[in-house]
Amino acid sequence: MARSRSHGYKVVIGGCYAHSQMDEEEYRVTKEMNLLINGFDAPSVNFLGTVDDGKGHWVDGFRGDDLHPNGLGQLEMFRSIPPTIFDAVLAGKLKPVRQSGDQFLSGDETITFTPKITSMHSWTFSFRTRATSTSSITATVSTDTSSTISLGLSRSRFQYTGLDPSVAVFSDQVDLSSGLWHEVTLTHNWARQLTTLFIDGVEEGSVVERVTPESFTLEGTDVDVQDFLIFRSSLNEIEATALAGGQLLQASLDVYAPLDSNNPTENLAVSLAEIQVE
Repeated sequence: MARSRSHGYKVVIGGCYAHSQMDEEEYRVTKEMNLLINGFDAPSVNFLGTVDDGKGHWVDGFRGDDLHPNGLGQLEMFRSIPPTIFDAVLAGKLKPVRQSGDQFLSGDETITFTPKITSMHSWTFSFRTRATSTSSITATVSTDTSSTISLGLSRSRFQYTGLDPSVAVFSDQVDLSSGLWHEVTLTHNWARQLTTLFIDGVEEGSVVERVTPESFTLEGTDVDVQDFLIFRSSLNEIEATALAGGQLLQASLDVYAPLDSNNPTENLAVSLAEIQVE
């Protein structure tokens, strides 16, 4: 990277991706390498999260040969690139650093992000929240079919309701009296047709569905929220654990809004995407 920059080049790194013959150990190393790339001093793209079948192989229907995707797979990988990442790099935006944690919004604000320029397929919606027994919070994804999926806090548990309202995922009980922050991560692999809920890096369950998002909304009452994150790729279990552990993942990150009350719409991701806070 230093040599490229010394010659005037701008650096964006493409992460490791699928291979049809990958074994369990190679898959583990691939995921660890992608996690390492997230820590490099350059923005990067999470290709694996768009075409991974959960074992490091190409999702059926998206494979060209063992080494390469077909046209559909190429399109899914392309969609993991934040559409304004290169403009942001040229504008001088630097890889973001996770903020101290002292910043947050507290009240009845509604936060909204609407993807623009290129439509989004695989995605991750993540935020941190600190609640009490009187709190309510709801994260909603509106889809291209005018339907919605939602994640809410109910009776000390988070409940995810997918496109089929009869199917839900419930988290383990959350101690709302502890005054602790919780990392809530909802991630979707569009090619694999799988939505997965993580709370504090622990997988709570998955729903088989295909969700093409039109907008993401977070709202609540009597609740603190911070670190509103939108990725254009899905996260796997080690990435969700790292995020909950305090590492700011930046691969395919389109929005990182720390939600500082003095500047709540600020987006620190290497992107020119904008959010609304009302």
